[in-house]
Amino acid sequence: MAGIAGVVSKNTIKEPAIVESMLSILKHRGACCKGAFINDKVCIGSQSIERNVFYNKGRTICLFVDGIIYNSVELKKMIPVQSLYSDCEEAILINLYEKYGVKGFELINGDFVLVIWDSIKKKLVMAKYLSIDKNIYYYLSKDSLIFSSEIKALLIHPEVKKDLDIESINNFLTFRHIPSPYTIFKNIERLNPASAIIYDNNQLQKEKLCYFKIKPIYNKSEDYLLKELFINLEDAVLKRLNKVKEAGLFLSGGLDSSTLLYFLSQNFKDPVKTYTISLLRDGIFAKGVSEYFNSQHIEREVSAKDLISILPKALWHFEYPVNGPDSFLYYLPKISKGQKHIFWGRGAEEVFYGRDDYVALNVIMKFRQVIPRKLWELFSRFSPQVPNKNKLYKFFNIISAKDAYDIYIAFREVLTEIEKKELLNKEIFKFNPKSRLIPYKKFARDILQQYSYLVLVNGFWSDTFLNMGQEVLDPFMDKDFISYCYSIPSELKVRNGQPRYLLKKMMRNKLPEFILKRKKDNWHAQTEFEINKEKDKYYHIINRLRKRGILKFDISNFLQKNKFKSDEKFWALLSLEILLEIFLDQNGAEEPPAIDKF
Repeated sequence: MAGIAGVVSKNTIKEPAIVESMLSILKHRGACCKGAFINDKVCIGSQSIERNVFYNKGRTICLFVDGIIYNSVELKKMIPVQSLYSDCEEAILINLYEKYGVKGFELINGDFVLVIWDSIKKKLVMAKYLSIDKNIYYYLSKDSLIFSSEIKALLIHPEVKKDLDIESINNFLTFRHIPSPYTIFKNIERLNPASAIIYDNNQLQKEKLCYFKIKPIYNKSEDYLLKELFINLEDAVLKRLNKVKEAGLFLSGGLDSSTLLYFLSQNFKDPVKTYTISLLRDGIFAKGVSEYFNSQHIEREVSAKDLISILPKALWHFEYPVNGPDSFLYYLPKISKGQKHIFWGRGAEEVFYGRDDYVALNVIMKFRQVIPRKLWELFSRFSPQVPNKNKLYKFFNIISAKDAYDIYIAFREVLTEIEKKELLNKEIFKFNPKSRLIPYKKFARDILQQYSYLVLVNGFWSDTFLNMGQEVLDPFMDKDFISYCYSIPSELKVRNGQPRYLLKKMMRNKLPEFILKRKKDNWHAQTEFEINKEKDKYYHIINRLRKRGILKFDISNFLQKNKFKSDEKFWALLSLEILLEIFLDQNGAEEPPAIDKF
């Protein structure tokens, strides 16, 4: 884990010490090692838990990297022997850039974001994998490019303006997140997943990087697929274990993290260290599976009140609003302090179609195939008339959807179009929300795969991670593993109304039965009860959005009238206002107090 910040300017940088100030805001990412490259027009610095600044042999190229590379041995074979002056993976990355340019980064299998200053060509290059927790934010001024690993560090720079991006607010209240590359500020963007940018003579050039090689699998038995999936996932876990030697695991007690515990327990000599944040029944399942595999288990039990209380602190790290009790992530680095590398099961929901929305979409798409075209058109005309207060509204929206983008909105929306028109001022409501979505790739052959890829690349869960000095290891996000999973036809992934069908079948007889049969708990139900106990206090914070010109009227009556998913609307509006107070009204330089002091 590293924090990177810098400025590249057409003119002489007046105050290079400003980068040091930017880096000081990032000290929670790891402050063991510091490094910098400075000349009169370039100032780039980094601090991390390990060494993070590297040069080529002639010191004409400087590399800053945040992340881990898993295929450095294979990459080394692609570099001419005479070019290598070091066996370290960072030297290999520099040689890769020298030989192939930014397209060379497509060859990397890892989780990374990197920054390169090329002194010969006088240009800055930034590249990113399909990362969940690796980001670079940038601000293009008249004469400079200012960039950092986190938004809060950018806001320290005097040239960076804090203009609210109204369209991003509209996007969040539609999608539950702000699609990449956008943020809550107009001119602050983040580097897109699987992409690179080149800054040359005050001009930005953006390039897409292709990390997947999809070879559709046909006419293979289920047993064959399960065997290959097992081999590919085990390989993804071993790549990470061989790299870091020791790591813990965030264990929710669900199928994804329990699957990783199985693979880790097979390859660790000592008991695996597992960490759980417990609300409702999570603690029971996590403790049960940890005992099954004899892991060294640490658990922290939290209440719904705790999750609301620490929301400002979590949002300071997230830098994006949330639509649910994701603030629990704030506790994970706390209970796993001292553990530099942590396994996590993120990504499995998308590659294995692991939520009920995938099951519902599969059924609806089959239904659409058999209904007559005229009846489908009738659904489309009737859909806007359905009251937006229940699941029927969502069903009609999906049935009448023209493409995967409409389906994405129908499943993800916090406020429906009808609700936004009623609640929000016209300046916010007028935007077309799907105009900002990163499109799905050509390899996405059907609606389920298109929907999955939209979730994967548009930042839905990359917005909720705390960068607190740990490297998170995500085997389900491995380049080769994702490529294989997306090669499997969608109809083989959702069977008998079961999400994660293939994963469950693969892990049968390897995991305890209570994990395979577990149904996901609803944290929203528990937090909704807590919200209702002190709703006037929370509504008072949300209603500050009226003074900002975002809301038209008092929120309490609106939430009473629009009860369908009212807890998600509450979390979205509360976190939005808190986030604006932290970063728009204040400078966001310090972690804020709990909500009682807010």
